[in-house]
Amino acid sequence: MKRKRGRPRLYLAASGVEDMPVANTEERLLALLATLEECQAFLTDRANTETARLLSLAILELRMEGD
Repeated sequence: MKRKRGRPRLYLAASGVEDMPVANTEERLLALLATLEECQAFLTDRANTETARLLSLAILELRMEGD
């Protein structure tokens, strides 16, 4: 099977977070932040700095809400 070219697919699962224990929710938040940071690095490497900057603001907001 050939690998498709283009943008990488992102899978962000957010459903059912309300019913999860706090520790599991925190783990999911950390995993989500790691994924977003990878996406930010990808965008920065591709010289899409404006979008990378917007994503960094979203990451910052999530980090502030998580504290």
